[in-house]
Amino acid sequence: MPIACLLAVLLIVALGACGDEDGGGEARTFDEPPALSKEEAHILRDAQRRVRSYCGAKLRALATGGTLDAEAFARASAALARLGELAAAKPEAQLSDGTEVRLALGDIAEDLEGTNCDQALVEMIEARLAALPDP
Repeated sequence: MPIACLLAVLLIVALGACGDEDGGGEARTFDEPPALSKEEAHILRDAQRRVRSYCGAKLRALATGGTLDAEAFARASAALARLGELAAAKPEAQLSDGTEVRLALGDIAEDLEGTNCDQALVEMIEARLAALPDP
C-alpha cells in the first residue's frame, strides 16, 4: 500500500506541474490584471500632464484675453489618442498603485468636465471609453 500512496502523490505532483504553459516556472492566474510596462505607464502620465498643461494654458489665455494656439490642443489630443489606444489594448492593466487604464482615462474626462476645459477632449475620451469591452 505505501507504494500505491507514493505513486498517487507523484501523479498529483506531476499533474499540478502541467498547468505552467508559459515556461517561466511560475504559474500565472487569470484573475491577475496585467501590469503596465514603464513605457505604457509613461503614456498614461504623459496624457495626464499634457491635458493639465493644455487646460492651464487655456485658462491663462482666457484670463489675459489672448488665444490658445491649435498646437496645444493637438498635443493634448494626440496624448489622449495614445492613451486611448493603450486602453483598447489593455483596458484592465494597472499601474503599480492599482489604477486601471480604463479608470485613469475616465478620471481625465471627469477632470476636464469639472474644469470646463474642453468638451471636444471629453467627447474624444468618452468615445474611446464606449468602445472598450465591458469589465
